[in-house]
Amino acid sequence: MSLSATEGLPAGRVTVDLDALARNFRKLATAVAPAECAAVVKADAYGLGMLPVARRLHREGCRRFFVATAAEGAALRTLLDDVSILVLEGVVTDASMDTFRAARLTPVLNSLQQLERWLDAAAAAGTRYAAALHLDTGMTRLGMSETEVRELAGRHAWLQLLELELVMTHLACADEPEHPLNDAQLRRFEALRALLPAAPTSIGNSAGALTGAARCGDVARPGIALY
Repeated sequence: MSLSATEGLPAGRVTVDLDALARNFRKLATAVAPAECAAVVKADAYGLGMLPVARRLHREGCRRFFVATAAEGAALRTLLDDVSILVLEGVVTDASMDTFRAARLTPVLNSLQQLERWLDAAAAAGTRYAAALHLDTGMTRLGMSETEVRELAGRHAWLQLLELELVMTHLACADEPEHPLNDAQLRRFEALRALLPAAPTSIGNSAGALTGAARCGDVARPGIALY
């Protein structure tokens, strides 16, 4: 696959070896087994072209994709009908609800405010919508704080309405396998997820997924390692 420069911009060409991409995915899938190997294709697959990249990963057996925004998820849905597409930024506006429903996207909910917005939409539709929960265990970038998780654990009506696809966290120092924060985050994650309904876990990004099963979870989500 080659991408040429847009008219009016300096000439240039990027050649993407999709066979190499496929080999990387197969190696990662083997490394994280028995966990499922998903794929992060946010930011147009790190600038390489989300649609051709996702199409090839789908051929290799990938059935779960992570994108950054609902718009990215909707674009990916036009290509792949039989996959789970999770949106990392979650539900950031009420206006995005139609996109989530029409494209059958799963939000990664990062706060109680996002969760409430999602559950209100489900209640209005008289159904349950699948979601993932992101728990902040030390990355301090996205995710529910410990205080929010404990508050949610006490909201039994919300928990009954919640259809959990995944419970996630992100290791801040995964590229430093011996860093003490890694194990501290895992302990914090286990304590917090025990307060929630049972669901598969997703922990390992590229670096985390390659440093052992405990840091991988049930669903690994490599990004940069694919490319």
